[in-house]
Amino acid sequence: MPQHCIRRSPFSLHSLHFVRRNATLSNVLTKIRLTQPSIKADSRQIEVLNNPQQFYTSLLDGIKRARERIFLSSLYVGHDEHELLHTLKNALHTKPNLQVHLQLDYFRSTRPGPDSTALALLPLLKSYPDRFHVHLYRSPTLKGLMAKVVPRRFDEGWGTWHAKFYCFDDDVILSGANLNRSYFVDRQDRYLVFSNNKRLIDYCFGILKTFARYSYRLGPSHKAEDYTLEWTNPETPYSSYIPRISQEIKEYQEIHRADPLNTTGHTSSDVELLPMIQSGPLDIREEESTLMSLLSSVNSSPETVIDLTSGYFALYLPYQMQVFASQCQWRILAASPRANGFYGSKGVSGRIPDGYTILEKAFWEKVKRAGKEAQVGMREWEREGWTYHAKGIWIRPSPYSDPAITVFGSTNLNSRSANLDTELSFILRTESEQLRTRLGEETRHIWMHSNVVGESTWAQPERVPSLTTRIIAAMVMKML
Repeated sequence: MPQHCIRRSPFSLHSLHFVRRNATLSNVLTKIRLTQPSIKADSRQIEVLNNPQQFYTSLLDGIKRARERIFLSSLYVGHDEHELLHTLKNALHTKPNLQVHLQLDYFRSTRPGPDSTALALLPLLKSYPDRFHVHLYRSPTLKGLMAKVVPRRFDEGWGTWHAKFYCFDDDVILSGANLNRSYFVDRQDRYLVFSNNKRLIDYCFGILKTFARYSYRLGPSHKAEDYTLEWTNPETPYSSYIPRISQEIKEYQEIHRADPLNTTGHTSSDVELLPMIQSGPLDIREEESTLMSLLSSVNSSPETVIDLTSGYFALYLPYQMQVFASQCQWRILAASPRANGFYGSKGVSGRIPDGYTILEKAFWEKVKRAGKEAQVGMREWEREGWTYHAKGIWIRPSPYSDPAITVFGSTNLNSRSANLDTELSFILRTESEQLRTRLGEETRHIWMHSNVVGESTWAQPERVPSLTTRIIAAMVMKML
């Protein structure tokens, strides 16, 4: 049995009301509510999915069930997702009041060649021009001469639209998964489904609409196999939109933070959601400040256990410092090179898995220098034929209890998420024993396919990066 697969113990009864009784944590949650919206939910209307097939089924069912609105936020849509696109087409055809909105990344969705997301969406844009809307957000980091000389596909390295949420009327799937075949079949991620929560869905829709006002609208061209890209905000050109959208996002968060309905949305509210927007290019750093407050409030207790995972493990330096200063137990899970989505890729991208090995080993060396080897455990996820894309944090009041808090969403908890990409993530706090049990089962399911790693692992010949890879990794460190 993997070390992580813990079981409840009668000695954990003292921790059942951890959130309520822990004064330090209660104080920091009160502090976080001063800056972040707080949205209530009913644990009975939350489902924790465990695998890609469940995610895909829920996605298709949500599209079929929706009557008024569907909005999908993702990095991109796979060009050959025929069933998904056909399901959207059928929904638009049979439900005349249905509006569908997609918010995607500009660079990833307009890659040249036949696998272009933009080209795949053209038939729906032509058939339903008034009810099918696609906006592509372009990160402002890559600009000027660099924007002209950086080759396509590499331009995504300067930042993307990375938020992932999939809404159908008043239901939503909050995830880190994209809309592509591997995410539906053999790419492990996290997926939380919230049903009948209009305030949460309205909040997500508002974020989508705000960014859509500062995006490019995708449309059909007069040429049969081509598309147009139109900037949506004539009053604010792309070259100078950063101050305007930054201010709008801050005002949006303030409106929702102050809205009393966000805290009274359910009569049986035993779950609290605290959404965080992070966009380094826009100087919006809510995730960073909020997670630093949260982690610093719990890391002084030797009983506390923090599980942390990222499919692209390059933990952001401020979060690393929380680990090194901590008194609690950390169980950290990274992807093995074979589980990295870039494993086997051609060209420079094929070196990316070894780049993460360099970062993983460097992190462990820092753990040793901090004298925390006994408190920090490192494992790698690997499953034959699968890749790993899960990310998040689970906080347990003791080694024998299930999580009372989890952090989930699109963030990979690395420097790229903090400084380059635009992310939407959430802190979930609950007093529901049933939901805590499901969150514990989620971690056991994920950690089930993991193995302990250490210096002997990284010393194996196949895990020693070449000099060329080390040089390239040093050059692009902040993009990993």
